[in-house]
Formats: sequence, structure tokens, C-alpha cells
Amino acid sequence: MTEEAIMPYRSKSQQKKFHAMEERGEISAVEVHKWDEATKRQPGGFGALPERVKAKKGANRKRTKVKGKAKKGRKY
Repeated sequence: MTEEAIMPYRSKSQQKKFHAMEERGEISAVEVHKWDEATKRQPGGFGALPERVKAKKGANRKRTKVKGKAKKGRKY
């Protein structure tokens, strides 16, 4: 059997979240250790992690179609 691929953390914020989830018992310590090891193996290790990762442009943005004319009283 192949072991599931573990990705390194993308930011320090994500690392903090995983360790908090471990303390609450939401994920196992073994899982957090795997993520820590994967991050250590990356060039720069933990020192290269940004504090936060910016969202991709357009992410979480809903697109809606405008039907008909604007409502009365609104000036567009």
C-alpha cells in the first residue's frame, strides 16, 4: 500500500491552526508530525513560510447575472 502524500504547510497561520486542532483532539499528533516533517524538508523550512497566504484573485466571489432594469430609485 502507498502512504498518503502529506503536503507541507503553506503559511505560519496554517501551522498554528493544525497545532490548535491537535490540542483540541480534532486531528492526531501523528498527522501533525507528518506535516511538520514535510515542511522541514522544504527549502528554507519553517523560516521560509509567510505569515498568511493571500487568496487567489476572484476566489470566494459569486457571479450573478443582472436581469432586467435597475430598481426604481437607484441611480447607476
